[in-house]
Amino acid sequence: SVEDFENFVTGLKAGGGGDEPEDIAGAIQKACSLSWEQTSRVTFLITDAPCHGAQFSDCGVTDNYPDGTPGICMLSELKKLATRSGGQAGMSFHFGRINDRCDIMIQEFGKNGIMFEVCDLKDAGKLTSSVASSVRKSISKSVTASKSRSKSGGAVLLEESRSIKKYTIREAKPSEDEWKSTSAIPVKVLCNKPISSINDLKAPLLFGLVRLGESASSSTEEKTMLLKLAKDPFAEGEMRLAYYGKIGYTEFSLVATKGEKVLKTFKKTSKSSLTDRKDYLAQMEVSTIAQYLAEEYNKTSRPLHCPEIRFLVVNVVETAGGVTPEERYCAEEQLPFAATSFVKYSNNTGYWNEEEINQSLLLFTRFSLQKTNGYLMVTDLQGVRNGNEFILTDPAILCKDNTRFGSTNLGHDFMKSCITATDAMLEEYGWDE
Repeated sequence: SVEDFENFVTGLKAGGGGDEPEDIAGAIQKACSLSWEQTSRVTFLITDAPCHGAQFSDCGVTDNYPDGTPGICMLSELKKLATRSGGQAGMSFHFGRINDRCDIMIQEFGKNGIMFEVCDLKDAGKLTSSVASSVRKSISKSVTASKSRSKSGGAVLLEESRSIKKYTIREAKPSEDEWKSTSAIPVKVLCNKPISSINDLKAPLLFGLVRLGESASSSTEEKTMLLKLAKDPFAEGEMRLAYYGKIGYTEFSLVATKGEKVLKTFKKTSKSSLTDRKDYLAQMEVSTIAQYLAEEYNKTSRPLHCPEIRFLVVNVVETAGGVTPEERYCAEEQLPFAATSFVKYSNNTGYWNEEEINQSLLLFTRFSLQKTNGYLMVTDLQGVRNGNEFILTDPAILCKDNTRFGSTNLGHDFMKSCITATDAMLEEYGWDE
């Protein structure tokens, strides 16, 4: 607790000295002995003088140990601390700069591959906000937490111990000749029924087959379409692979660019495959609800500089099965080529990417919770900005009913974390209504 920390610092007694440098090497060595059990790992160094060692300061500094702290190598200890970054999130190094006496030291660290993000602390009042900002930035920007399939139910990532089937990433789109030589396979394409009101969100959305000129049908008659799929994925996330593909009703329609899609499938593992139909239907439902709420948000009065928000509509694509195992994909349109770079704006645990913070995204997240009377909220915002519009993909929904919306629905506790973080960011930037 804060009180424990204050009592500990109050009880410290300074001793020794006689020269300007500090025993930073000893402090880093002590840090290396800590357990570092948490996923997010931050080292925050605050000092007004450099460490021992002539290479870390200018010639005007009096140093009783110009060869460094006896028995401790400063750079070796830092590199050892950097290796305590096992898991998904790496060690994040931050330095609280009080004066210019440590500039040479920080530069020397950088030359040896240890990069510190420097926070200016000339104003002591900035300490709290600098530390908080540093910790927030240390959280992985690319991670979406999911519920473990073990009994613990904790928020974890896809376990690396599962043997993922091998694949090769190929970023380039297939050429026209490659598409022509790719066989078309029959598939069924599913979509959700349209949402008519907020009340529809309280129960699982109905779905049916996509028909020519229709959105969905509840008929049991099967209407197949054709799919051409690139041989290799062009991108990957923590749990899924993304492929280029084309979908149409005839071979001729597959030539048209309007049939171009991105198809995403869960990575297949030796222990368990996240390929159950319910996983794909859940992602389709999440995207459908997110887009409905985005349309409602776009109708609201908000500052003129706040872009509209759109989520890519998802369809579930299923191969016919039969001789070969049944395959499933979530299909969506390709993001516009002229848009900005792909950005992870937030995740489903309360993290916001402060380098790309935007008032409209914050307001939308709050709106989704308010519009549903606290039942659910749309999180894990990621995508591109295209002019005065955000085009987003792969959202996560947090909901009081944790039996819905797949493994990324972390439930009510994380809803509180996300809205608390969202409200805090709106207040911090002066955007609170």
